[in-house]
Amino acid sequence: AKAAIVGMTRGLARECAPFGVNVNCVRPGWTDTEGTSRATPEVKANAIKEMPLGRTGRPEDIAGAVLFLVSDFSTYMTGMALDVNGGLFIG
Repeated sequence: AKAAIVGMTRGLARECAPFGVNVNCVRPGWTDTEGTSRATPEVKANAIKEMPLGRTGRPEDIAGAVLFLVSDFSTYMTGMALDVNGGLFIG
């Protein structure tokens, strides 16, 4: 599902760029939410072991990424997937 969202983001970015519309997406990693609070302590501990930052995300971590994308600081950015996952993809 996340790959499909990235593909859609890139396609829409290409179509909308001539009109001055930027299209980006956020790909959050494990974030402390009502849904993840149901995970067992063991599952959560194993997830944290995989994250270079050594913690799960907070909703405000994701909100900060979204705030960046809607700000003037990202006006030259389109078609991008912003990974907010505690460094999970860097190993």
